[in-house]
Amino acid sequence: MGELAARHLLAQGAGSLTITNRTEERAQGVAGTFDCGTLPWIWRKWGFGTEALRADSATEPVDDALEARSHDRFWLLHLLVFVLILAAAGQFTGLRFLLFPPLIVMAYEIFGHPEIPGWMRHPILFPLVCFLTASTGLFACRHLHGPLGIIATVAISIILLRIFDVHMPPALAVGLLPFVMKAPDFWFPISVGIGTITLTVWHLSRDRLQRFAQSAVTARGM
Repeated sequence: MGELAARHLLAQGAGSLTITNRTEERAQGVAGTFDCGTLPWIWRKWGFGTEALRADSATEPVDDALEARSHDRFWLLHLLVFVLILAAAGQFTGLRFLLFPPLIVMAYEIFGHPEIPGWMRHPILFPLVCFLTASTGLFACRHLHGPLGIIATVAISIILLRIFDVHMPPALAVGLLPFVMKAPDFWFPISVGIGTITLTVWHLSRDRLQRFAQSAVTARGM
């Protein structure tokens, strides 16, 4: 992600860049790619310990995998067809939030790198958690209002993620959508539920078809 940001900034005419990152070694690697400097004093001043650096570096393979090219060459086609179908369904039914913004982010990750996010370890929890955070946001928006409602939504959404033991950051954004909507009603969490169930079924069906195709190819080879 850092390399993509650096390329974008240079393409937009940035004269020079200074790179920082979780570890000095990673920052120097990115800086070397684009012939720019780093801020080594950050690591010296705050004195990140070895254990902290190891904990941070444990996430680096995930970051690299998300930036890598997908193993499925048809993932973009799946994403585009999925978005098109839900957008058309939203226009036809009037449920515009069948295709809410965080769902597109989720679909991008699930179709492009299904092995990374881990949101589909327990498929039933994916739409359930999103529905609950959407309902929480709707209730808080209607009855608490303003900053208090936002704080309550984020806090309760985090508790829900902890209770169900899932790593699903976009679900937090789902809960905050009612605060930027003109007149959110009960159809919002219902739309979120339908959209996430559709994505879950699509992903599981696609995964099963891929496994069936691979087994068929293996059987022919034998």
